[in-house]
Amino acid sequence: MIMKANHFVMIAIFLCLMVFVSTTTLAYDVQQKYINTTGVTAFDLTKVLAGDVNVTNAIHDKFAQHEVKHPEGVLTTIHWHDGQVLPGEWTWACFSVHPGRSAVVRSAAWTDANGTFIGPAGPAMSTRANYRGGRAYVDVSNQWVELVAAAYPIEDTIGVFGSPYGTVLVTDVYYSFADQMRPLEELNDALINSPPPDVNWVPLSPESIGDGLMAHWELGVCDIGQVVLFRFAAAGGGMNSQEIIQFQVDPTYIPSLTEWGLIIFGVLLVGLMVYYIVRRRKASPMAA
Repeated sequence: MIMKANHFVMIAIFLCLMVFVSTTTLAYDVQQKYINTTGVTAFDLTKVLAGDVNVTNAIHDKFAQHEVKHPEGVLTTIHWHDGQVLPGEWTWACFSVHPGRSAVVRSAAWTDANGTFIGPAGPAMSTRANYRGGRAYVDVSNQWVELVAAAYPIEDTIGVFGSPYGTVLVTDVYYSFADQMRPLEELNDALINSPPPDVNWVPLSPESIGDGLMAHWELGVCDIGQVVLFRFAAAGGGMNSQEIIQFQVDPTYIPSLTEWGLIIFGVLLVGLMVYYIVRRRKASPMAA
């Protein structure tokens, strides 16, 4: 009986390990394209995200280097440098948050060769995506994406730069379901102008978003594991930007315990098995 109990303990330990290795955490990728409207050459781009988020990757088509910092644990900054963006030139920046289903962009700002602020890069748009479980936990229905216009001043880790953008006009809104996640460098104009066979852009209605308000788009039904692509153009405060976001639909709506619930359950199961072994060993001499 002791050997069988030992086997139970090994199984319990295996289940506990499975809790850690089977947890689904997926990336949320954002590509943002800006035009330099400052009238001077920009040598740096700084993007400020709300919260202490885990930025796993960041690339830029004009800047070769970047650093990610977490000032005071309440903001996350991505600083691209080692390059330049000429006046009137379009440029794009991509970053990936893992895990996540949102990107709250507080600001994006250009700086000169001395690191001095020279102007905002574009309207600060925050995106959030989610979905609700569908029939038989096989499909995911009512996929939706929300955009929030800037509700705060343009700022970085040093201080406040300006005022909110006011109303932001969101146009050229499209979504598509795809079979696979694209690398960050593929979230560019080619994905829009020459989409691969598994990308079929579906148009959505344009929206005018007041300062601090929200626009909401309901998408179609997609399968678990599919990738959602969402793109739009934004104009506000005399600036323009274009964005593409992508994320994968994970099977989080299959009925189950929460992650912490599974961990606690596993610990309790191991404890019960250990207690059972000790009790059996104490009872064996008495039975003899």
